[in-house]
Amino acid sequence: MDLGKTIFISDMDETLFDDDKQISAKNREAIVDYQKKGGLFTVATGRSIIGFRPYQDMLNIQAPVILYNGSCIYDYQKEKIVWVRWLPQEIKIYIQKLVDEFPKLGMQVMTETGIYSYHPTPVFKAYLKRESINYTEVKSIDEMPDGWIKAEMTTDLVDQKQFDKFLTLTVPKNVRCLATGTYSREIVGADVSKGDAVIRYRELLDHSEKTICCIGDHNNDYEMIKVADVGIAVENALEKIKNVADWIVTDNNHDAVAVAIKELEQLEKEKNEMEIRELIEKVIKDMESDGGLKSVVWVAAGGSHDGHYAAQYFMDRESTAVRSQQITSSEFVYAAPKCVGKNTIVVLTSMRGTKETIEAAKIAKQLGAVTISQYVDESELTEVCDYNVQYGSIWEDDKDQSKTNAGNALRMAMAIVDIVEGYDNYADAMDAFTKVQPAYVKAREYCRPLAEKWAEQMKDEKCITVLASGPAYGSGHIFSTCNILEMLQIQSPTFNSCDFFHGPFEITDKNKPFFLLVADGRTRKADERAITFMSKYAGDKVYILDAKELGLNNLKDSVAEYFNHLLFTPILNNVYMKALSKATGIDYTTRRYMWKVEY
Repeated sequence: MDLGKTIFISDMDETLFDDDKQISAKNREAIVDYQKKGGLFTVATGRSIIGFRPYQDMLNIQAPVILYNGSCIYDYQKEKIVWVRWLPQEIKIYIQKLVDEFPKLGMQVMTETGIYSYHPTPVFKAYLKRESINYTEVKSIDEMPDGWIKAEMTTDLVDQKQFDKFLTLTVPKNVRCLATGTYSREIVGADVSKGDAVIRYRELLDHSEKTICCIGDHNNDYEMIKVADVGIAVENALEKIKNVADWIVTDNNHDAVAVAIKELEQLEKEKNEMEIRELIEKVIKDMESDGGLKSVVWVAAGGSHDGHYAAQYFMDRESTAVRSQQITSSEFVYAAPKCVGKNTIVVLTSMRGTKETIEAAKIAKQLGAVTISQYVDESELTEVCDYNVQYGSIWEDDKDQSKTNAGNALRMAMAIVDIVEGYDNYADAMDAFTKVQPAYVKAREYCRPLAEKWAEQMKDEKCITVLASGPAYGSGHIFSTCNILEMLQIQSPTFNSCDFFHGPFEITDKNKPFFLLVADGRTRKADERAITFMSKYAGDKVYILDAKELGLNNLKDSVAEYFNHLLFTPILNNVYMKALSKATGIDYTTRRYMWKVEY
């Protein structure tokens, strides 16, 4: 699951903290996992730069933090203020008026560099002791340095009702007062709130396209939850907070943040599925007046071309109403299929805009087809195509391998079949997508020592033959053409196990290396037949990688075979290719011709 398009902003007291002022183990684990999946986690709190630092160190927050109840956005990674609203200089006069009127009032001022207190009360002292925060006590308001970000009054020694009434009647118009606790009142800039800070956060840090989720419980969280894309209230929140929230989760003593993050992850999963499905539904609906969808063509070059294999394999096995064809970009340019026209979807994939794929998109549009690009970075391809779907590269193995070009193309294929003619196992397939990344992570760790041993054995070989069949053939072909041939410049033919005994098996002897992928699916018997033959006639340089060892057998039998490609390909690329690169000393980023000469 890739959560890179989300930001999760949490209040601290009585939200992230339980009643004992602790962050539960489940909340911590959820935050770590959320950040690993690409999400930006941060906090919106009334604490100062100094006061929040222990929690910054504890949670290792990578994103800037909202402090002083929205008066400041601070980046602990760079140790600098991103944005701040200073209190006006003349506020000192008003503060002096308050302490003159209420001599037992506790008054604290927070600056960028410290906390200063005049007449610290028991409530304030207890808070600082609990938080292990140092402060400077002053004998008069005049002793406090300039550069106030927030002023805080503690009212445990004064008449609360009388003080609140006086505050309401006298507070200057260029500041605002917040009730942040039973005995706590704060003064910040007039336009300051956590909600205002969230808006600034989005604008200043260029997060306009991200979904912002905010969770809180008290008055100072109201604006934040109201302006969030997804506002979340904990069960112990004030009723006014619950009334503006989109979700209400468990209370702060029962891992509320972990529960909210889990619900956000589910929302993003459904959104991703629906984004692609809704796109396909729209395209198909728009075609109805012209006779409906009749064909889909998958167009790309190199590894992106093989990335369409899972989608094509699925269409071949499950569709009777929609013609499907997989074709390279150059071939499409030179000889486009006759079926391409107003009843055709052409899906074109390129990370950054391969010129042949861009040209193919132009021709597809000229022929009247609806064009959908799959891309990593925007390019002329995304400008030419009617619709664009961004995907994650298989190199980014800490994100979500179900959202690669292969994963999204497979989602499109499944949506097409389900919408046009019905696919009984659609729900099982959508569930399987959620299990790809966890399976990949486990398989990656399982395969690393095995890959290192294999690579050490292969490091001096001049040719490595790859065998694969059925739903795994695309992965085998990518491994040969992209990983071994292109990146390492080692000879590597690919053969289909189903056709191996009709010619290619004649190369078998005791000295030749073979890398055999065993699919989880209906063609598995062909792979097993090849293993039996190899055990008799090949030597000790035969390596077998079984989809069931990678965790594919944990998916439902009704759909498992269609997910071979989504597990095999990143494992081969990120584990086996890199291990061979290290063993041979060949830098897999180097090329002899690609990007270097005219071709």
